[in-house]
Amino acid sequence: MSAIFDDTRYQDSNGAETTQTIAAGEYTVSVPHWNADAVTHPVSAADGSFDSGAEQATAVIDTSGLETGRHTVFVRARDADGNWGAVSAVFLFVQADDGSTDDTDDNDDDPGSGGSGGCVVDENTACLHDGRYRVRVTWLAGNGRTGAATAASSATDDSGLFWFFDPDNWEVLIKVLDGCALNDHVWVYGASTTDLGYTVRVTDTATGLEREYRNEPGVPASAITDATAFPDGCRPP
Repeated sequence: MSAIFDDTRYQDSNGAETTQTIAAGEYTVSVPHWNADAVTHPVSAADGSFDSGAEQATAVIDTSGLETGRHTVFVRARDADGNWGAVSAVFLFVQADDGSTDDTDDNDDDPGSGGSGGCVVDENTACLHDGRYRVRVTWLAGNGRTGAATAASSATDDSGLFWFFDPDNWEVLIKVLDGCALNDHVWVYGASTTDLGYTVRVTDTATGLEREYRNEPGVPASAITDATAFPDGCRPP
């Protein structure tokens, strides 16, 4: 596996930030870092030493104990001040000796089942329908405070859960549903248990089409029932 760790990339709308030296990197397989059951493995600098603000990094992933099929590899880096960066993720496909995998889809002929895999999982992103649809949520408090919601690790292929402040307190559920047989669209449904403001963005990574759903601060959130969200979701990308 190869990766680029870059501490020079940051959002500086509230002021400049000193670039730090990359100090370490690590990855997990199938279980993300924020899960207590995650087992971490080191990532090494490609040139032998982490000594700059941007580094190429490598790791050899031992697949001998993994089942054939698709797995998710989660990667992150730490700077010299001890700050861990955002988690990125890629799919790892493990093949049997005959070159086959168990990660097959009996509905591959149905484009509504997704499968383009353009979404990349991280701690703020849920990837649905085999990674075709990217879901992110931003929360907004009445005093103007805002932040990115965290995607819970218990997502399914159709549904993603998000929390704002406490991983035990899920705030928003978003579902991307295959309605192709009923109205030739992929649907977005959602529910939440908060009166905080938020913005939900669902993106079809195969076409680039994005749908946005908002709730204003102080208003009890209503359900999302968009049965015409993605008209191209039922067609091959």
